[in-house]
Amino acid sequence: MEIPDGLIEPNKNAPFGFSLDFFYGYLWKEKNSIYLSLIISRYPGKGNFKKLVNSILLSGFTCKVPNPLFIMKYILEKWGFKKTYEYVEIAGEDVEVYTKK
Repeated sequence: MEIPDGLIEPNKNAPFGFSLDFFYGYLWKEKNSIYLSLIISRYPGKGNFKKLVNSILLSGFTCKVPNPLFIMKYILEKWGFKKTYEYVEIAGEDVEVYTKK
């Protein structure tokens, strides 16, 4: 799947089923990685976030979640994500990023 680097906003034509029908937030593509930033499911507990993650992984991309909060860390670890750190120039420091290939 050819997707240009940069912002991916939720809409009916967005890849991975990333639609406003299901999500608030945005994705960011950088090389072979898709970053999930500030994603909020419109219908928590219905499996939409898991479907989004699986679609990204099945498309051959690495899935990355920067600075997940609270229960999201537990969910990501349960799904096999690994905690890593990446330097973010605008922040001037390393940030926590949960990653799965």
